[in-house]
Amino acid sequence: MQSLLLIVLCFICVAVTAARGAETITIDTVEMDVEPLAADDFSDGLDRWVVEGNSQVTIREGRLLIETPDRGYATVWYREPFQGHQLIRFRARVLPPQAASNINFFFCASLPDAGDFFAQERTGAYAEYHQINNYTLTFTGRREDRDRAGNLAAPGYMRLRKNPGFMLKDENLAFKAEVETDYDIAIMKFGARIKVFVNGLPALDWWDYGDTSPEDIWMNGYAGFRTFW
Repeated sequence: MQSLLLIVLCFICVAVTAARGAETITIDTVEMDVEPLAADDFSDGLDRWVVEGNSQVTIREGRLLIETPDRGYATVWYREPFQGHQLIRFRARVLPPQAASNINFFFCASLPDAGDFFAQERTGAYAEYHQINNYTLTFTGRREDRDRAGNLAAPGYMRLRKNPGFMLKDENLAFKAEVETDYDIAIMKFGARIKVFVNGLPALDWWDYGDTSPEDIWMNGYAGFRTFW
């Protein structure tokens, strides 16, 4: 069985400044002045992206298609890093057949030693990303397999974690990814605050005050898509 994650990309990272040429965007009740920094409609293929993992990643009809084998996975990074206040927006869809309906996203990712992010070769295994700086957004669907206690192994949820350490910071069990459904995701990173919206509805809202010091708040780094199964 293969799980296909079809991502229709309207990927926009923006500086939240009222600069000349900025536009006003309203999501739910949040209004902001933004200036586009980057966007990709996949008309130029994968030139702007770096692929890690054991999956097939292609461009098909202007869409990024990630096709994972059984228990397979992939991470697809945008080549250029971003810094400061950011608004990241994209549209994603999970195609059947599926096992986990998994739409994940990394942002503000960097190496703890501030080294060359792509010089270190990664296999794409999930645990590798638990060792580097990043915020991880996880949006999954309900799976029917159960643990030894009889509970659903994955009831479906949206979660925000911080790495290194795979620390759960916020979650919402009301949001579950379904197959054949378009999801417009917006991630707002304003200093220490992270807000996530799904189809214009607020899903997560968390303040990062640093785990041990203000230097532990990730402000810069790379962004990329992630899926498995």
